This record gives sequence, C-alpha cells and structure tokens, in this order.
Amino acid sequence: MTTTLWIALAGILVTGAFGIWGAYQTVKQNRYPAAITFIKEEFIPLFDTIVKSLPSLDVLYNNNLVDENLVLVRASFINTGKKDISADMIETPLTLTLGEGGKWIEAEVTSASENTTAEIKVIDDHKIQVLSGLLRRDEYIRFQALVEVSADEKDSKIAKKGLIEQFVEENLEITHRIQDTQKVGKIELKPDAALSKKFRRFLVFPVAGVVLLIAVIVATLVKGFPGQLTYNMTVGQQDTVSVRIKGIRINEIDVAGINSKFKATLSKEEFFAQDMQLTGIALDKSDLFIVLFTSLTYIIIPSIYAAVSYRKIIYHRRLRRLIGKD
Repeated sequence: MTTTLWIALAGILVTGAFGIWGAYQTVKQNRYPAAITFIKEEFIPLFDTIVKSLPSLDVLYNNNLVDENLVLVRASFINTGKKDISADMIETPLTLTLGEGGKWIEAEVTSASENTTAEIKVIDDHKIQVLSGLLRRDEYIRFQALVEVSADEKDSKIAKKGLIEQFVEENLEITHRIQDTQKVGKIELKPDAALSKKFRRFLVFPVAGVVLLIAVIVATLVKGFPGQLTYNMTVGQQDTVSVRIKGIRINEIDVAGINSKFKATLSKEEFFAQDMQLTGIALDKSDLFIVLFTSLTYIIIPSIYAAVSYRKIIYHRRLRRLIGKD
C-alpha cells in the first residue's frame, strides 16, 4: 500500500470516528432532550478546615463538638438540557445516595432560581431527595448537606489518605426517574486559570504544526520537489516497464514500477547489465506527503482539543453565572 493510500485511509478513519461520535451525541440529545447537571462546588472536611487550623477553638454542631468525620457538601443542580422539567414528568425525584460508611445528617436548599420552588429532604441515613416544581432550562437549585463518615471508614481507608471528602465524592450516587431526562452528569467547577492553562497547552501543537507546514512550503518553493530518474527496463523477452530506483543497499538495488505494481531486487551487476533507457524524471512526493500529513495532524487534532477546552471555559463561566458564583 502506498504512502498516499495510508494517508487517505488515516484521514477517513479520523473523520469517521468524529462522525460516529457526533451522530451518537445527536441521537442521545434527541432521545433525552432534558438534562440535569450536578455541580460540585465544595466538599469541606470541617475538622481539617476549621478545628485543625485553630486548635483552641471549639466548633459545635447541635451542641456537639465537630469531630474528624464531618464533611459539608455544597453543590447545585442545573437544568442544562433542551427542555423544561415539570412536576408531572417526575416519577422519582433526584436522589443522592451514599454508600456504606456515609450518613446524611441534614440538608437544606440555600438558593434557587427566581420563582423556582424546591426543598430537600433526608429520607434515611443514606438517601436525600431534591423535590421541585417546574425547573426551566438554565434554572438551578443550590443546596448544602452535612455528611458523617463512619469511624470504621475514617480509621481504615480514609485515615491513610487523609481525605474524607474524597470518600464522600467517590461514594455519592445520583439517580432519578424523570421523563425524557438523561443520566445526571457531574461537573466540578474550575477557575478560569486552571482551564486556560490546559487550553494554552493544546495550542502549542497547532502552532508547531503551522510552523512546520510553512517551512515545508517555503523549502519546496525554494528547492522544488524531489525527483527521481525513470528508466525503461526489459522484463522477460520483449516486455518493458517504466521503473525508478526505490532503494540502494550494499550489493542490491530495488526498483519499482512508475504506473504499475512491478517490483524487483537486482544485484548491481544485474542492474548495470540491463539495457536501461533513461525516459524522464518522476516527482517523488512520498516524503512531502508524510511531512504535510504530520503537519496537518499537529494542526487539526490538537485544534479540536483546544476548541473543546475553550468551549469548556465558556461552559464553566456560564454555569458560574447561572448559580451566581461569578
């Protein structure tokens, strides 16, 4: 298979992969036009954050000292879909379930979009539910909840890591049965600085690709395309084929057909014994195609990632604005 065919095949595969991904996203959104996103704002280990920094300060909750196993969860739900969610669409409301080792102490709604009614209830030790009326597109519900991590979990797995908030995050499951609504997506809001750093990192490769592409174009204009001499080579008794030298080793020479699949390996004696007739010059574009393909790969694929990163920056800004964190 020639270099040109490999390049074409690679382009088809990349294009096909992005086409399939785009089709999947379109079908998914059309099938489930409503979507709810869980925004992780803060998971605060109260003991580590407050008590450790001020050891002489006693922090009470319901007249009890705050222990090492309490985590304050601050988060939001936003309707990020293409459809309003009405109360009659909800069979089972948004339910936040903690696995073994976690216990909900209490929860409350801290704010919501204008004219949005919402409340949050502790169902049992492991479940809380968010109850709401009509939740239009781009409307939100913010809440906070207190989680107690059991002593067994705290003393075994979590004590080694020193991150009880990580235990809460990893063991939090969000479910619902809401008509036409996708599975709840989770996002941790990040500052512009962190997202912009990733965006700039992706931009390095397209810039390098552009520089390489310009260098190839300039070099080609100055030096011209590389060329190879072509010969008529006798094959058999009377047949002739137009060939070029493909490679040279110590004692052997590889030749390949110009417009055919003919290939042969000749010793130097056999090659010079041939009645070779010089017929012209063929442009050798294989190396140029490789450089161009590499340049375009450096430009196109990282540019797609850079565009996705930039879109993520805009999306996070929008979410922060919606919940009033800007």
